[in-house]
Amino acid sequence: MKKIINSPERFITEMLEGIYEAHPGELACAGDDPHCLVNARRHAGKVGIATGGGSGHLPLFLG
Repeated sequence: MKKIINSPERFITEMLEGIYEAHPGELACAGDDPHCLVNARRHAGKVGIATGGGSGHLPLFLG
């Protein structure tokens, strides 16, 4: 599999921007930090869970 990366310095930010564009009603960033992805919808009676990917893992749990 080939990867197309515009700029290595902006890879993560561009990837997250694409995820936000693909799921506008589902996901949002916390504050102005695109690296902190949160659920855009509140669910009454539910608590939030924070998770993070490991080194070298693709964000397969998103979307």
